[in-house]
Amino acid sequence: MIIGITGTDGAGKGTAVEYLKTRGFTHYSAREFIVAEIEQQELPIDRNQMRLTANELRRTFGNDVVIKKAYERAEHEGVQDVVIESLRATAEAVYLKAQGGILLAVDASVATRYSRVQERRSVSDQVTYEEFTAHEALEKNDPDPSGMQKAKVMEMADYTIMNDGTVEELEIEVEEFLTQFQPQTIYKSALVYIKNRQVLFLRSKDSDTAYLPGGKREQGESDEQALVREVKEELSVEIVPGTISLMKELTAAAYGKIGPVTLEMKCYSADIDEEFQIANEIVEMMWYTTNDTDKTSEAGKEMLLWLKEKDLID
Repeated sequence: MIIGITGTDGAGKGTAVEYLKTRGFTHYSAREFIVAEIEQQELPIDRNQMRLTANELRRTFGNDVVIKKAYERAEHEGVQDVVIESLRATAEAVYLKAQGGILLAVDASVATRYSRVQERRSVSDQVTYEEFTAHEALEKNDPDPSGMQKAKVMEMADYTIMNDGTVEELEIEVEEFLTQFQPQTIYKSALVYIKNRQVLFLRSKDSDTAYLPGGKREQGESDEQALVREVKEELSVEIVPGTISLMKELTAAAYGKIGPVTLEMKCYSADIDEEFQIANEIVEMMWYTTNDTDKTSEAGKEMLLWLKEKDLID
């Protein structure tokens, strides 16, 4: 799992990182990369210089250079669970999401954050309140094309924590974030029923997209048992015994799920009574060809295209 952290100064990004480290994540810091560059140039390490150096790095090597360096290092070291702190440019957020990463934002009130930075008093925190707010305004919407755009990056976050409370409360919020975005896999059995070179699709009352008849395995069920049960529940008909045959297995992003949820679907052909009718939570049945790929999920689209390739549908 790859987590990128963004947020305002003093909001508690580092504290969130420390908790994630206790949950097995390896930390890669954008700040360390920028500070190393400043030290190499023998420049003063303060908040303004860090902004200027980061801008120059982005201008020279691309606006996603900082996160790209961190990600490449993690990949080289073979780390699976990664937290990268902190994202400040929209290109960095775009790069993170292109790698399948999740963007977490941490924020707090200005007064709370200034109080915190005065308590930690790192070399980049030794500023007045007026300087603190002025730096923040620039970092949120820097007119420099290679500058920080924290406000836009935070708008791109998949999850935001307002951290005006205690460390313990922040840790509870981070745990809730992990629970919501922990990678999951859904296992589904689906019926591919073809008639007149069209495929049967259904839509339930709780869905805005069409899907192949079938559903998730229940505990203790085999894939074929799940198929038989789901077809009976959705179409009010029994599958003819001995006619189930596996056509294709596919993997796709699960439709309508929050977080990194993968669908692993086994698609079967089978004989059923043609007098079937929709039942249970199903509100509509449709017959699709490859002209209808925009009306279904990624898994449904992939199956339609595969059936076309096999010359089974139009």
